[in-house]
Amino acid sequence: MAKTSFVSQSGIASDAAFRVLGLLVSNALEAIGLTKTADTGQIDWATVTKSASTATMSGYEIRAFPSGTLQTDNPLLVKISYGTSSASATVFGFTIQIGHTTDGAGNFTGDASDTYTCYSNSNNANGSLCFLSCDEEHLTVALFLGISATTTSYYAACSLDRLRDVSGTALATGVNVITLSVGTYKQRMFPASGTQFPTTALTEPMTLYPGGSGEPVVVGKNMCFANVYPYLGCAGNPDLNAVVYPAGAMPLPGGFVLPFSVYGVAHNYVLIGPYTSTLGGNSSALWGIGLRYE
Repeated sequence: MAKTSFVSQSGIASDAAFRVLGLLVSNALEAIGLTKTADTGQIDWATVTKSASTATMSGYEIRAFPSGTLQTDNPLLVKISYGTSSASATVFGFTIQIGHTTDGAGNFTGDASDTYTCYSNSNNANGSLCFLSCDEEHLTVALFLGISATTTSYYAACSLDRLRDVSGTALATGVNVITLSVGTYKQRMFPASGTQFPTTALTEPMTLYPGGSGEPVVVGKNMCFANVYPYLGCAGNPDLNAVVYPAGAMPLPGGFVLPFSVYGVAHNYVLIGPYTSTLGGNSSALWGIGLRYE
């Protein structure tokens, strides 16, 4: 497992700013072991220019998950495209697409996912926290965190986690995908087939959440943390790369890294921040997700 972090604002008012920020992300992906393939036509950070239009990508990289048995049995490639957000042409955004093989020129051959957006919604001129981690089983990209305990408008994130069996062992059969784009959360499954693996993106996290407001328990001047719940993903067994928590009980801005136990083992998770939504359709509450960072 490998991880890295850096501080950056999400604004890209000029070509130079776009190159600096994009190269930060690109270098961070390389540092965590998501290696670039030999596909032709990939982005050149020395010469690329950003678009003056919103939601427009200026170039891409094809990156492979770290080698190992899972990667041999079911190779995962991620096409990451860099450009502007749908919210503003001066705010950073990226997209991801997942596949297994390419034609050598940046196009997936065979089974491939749709393209998923991960756009920041606005710029924080003071800079914010960015976290990335990866191994053969998972990928976490969580950008522009730590602005506020009550908004996710700056955040852009994605999570990929291989499906798990009942003991938490990673499988080579598919991947749970989570994206955060302009404040909107979506959950998908790749490959998508049948009712077990829905083709329509879920906008509510499926979790073993008992309901309630998620308000904190306060004893004197001490605030007690609420329970953290398993994130079931689309396929049923909990996703190891994500947890769900009542954000009202943990009013912390994104960027805090805390240990939580999943499948009986403690892992470190970076808090992504609050959302006003329902949890698995059974409760209206302010909730947040944590993504594995280790």
